[in-house]
Amino acid sequence: MKSITKADWIDSARLLNAERFEIAGALYDVEEKELIQETEVLIRLHNYKGGV
Repeated sequence: MKSITKADWIDSARLLNAERFEIAGALYDVEEKELIQETEVLIRLHNYKGGV
């Protein structure tokens, strides 16, 4: 799994079939320089969208 920063995930929103604001909302409590794994981003995004 790849780990990249919050800003990089926001820039990659389209690759996750999401809008930039959705990624930003899902990762609101993550520090800017913190590395986040793809699985964590997907789980957070799923929860942010209400589990849809």
